[in-house]
Amino acid sequence: MKGLILSCATLLFLVILTIVSAQILRPKQHAKLFFMLCIPCAALYFLAYELTPATLGFLPLPWQAKPSRLDAIFGCVVFLLNSLTYINLFGALNTGFSTSLMLDILQTGKDGMTTEQIVAGYAGDDGIDKIHGWRLPGLERSGYLRKNGATGIYRLTAKGFIVAHLSSFFKILLRVNVESEDK
Repeated sequence: MKGLILSCATLLFLVILTIVSAQILRPKQHAKLFFMLCIPCAALYFLAYELTPATLGFLPLPWQAKPSRLDAIFGCVVFLLNSLTYINLFGALNTGFSTSLMLDILQTGKDGMTTEQIVAGYAGDDGIDKIHGWRLPGLERSGYLRKNGATGIYRLTAKGFIVAHLSSFFKILLRVNVESEDK
């Protein structure tokens, strides 16, 4: 149990360290930042495991894992798996194409955007219209967007509004797609 508790504490430390580091370092590629910080945090986990008492000062004796080395390894594996989950969540919320569409619509306020405006913002050099053909209908079917049939304007639903705001918050925390002030 000690390993599990320390792995959760180490993951929380990793999340805070990632946020602070992203604000200070302003990385262009966040994946490198995650992996640069994950390895020292894993080492910190083992150090904390060795330096803390078996009961962490509050665990009942029956909750102590025997052998303790197995508990330490288990906790580190849980930490590493949760770190990968954190990285995947980051990728889904901050770099996903659907999220970018919802953030664009969120920035227009109550005005929303027409299909033509959305497509113009994401028009590829090859002229392929994947937005209209696949993304927008998918977001509408999933309940994130609603299209006004008369005007053709897409607006966020309550569900889309929540996801867009959460994504915007995480992008600010981790400085994703933020223009550098150093120019």
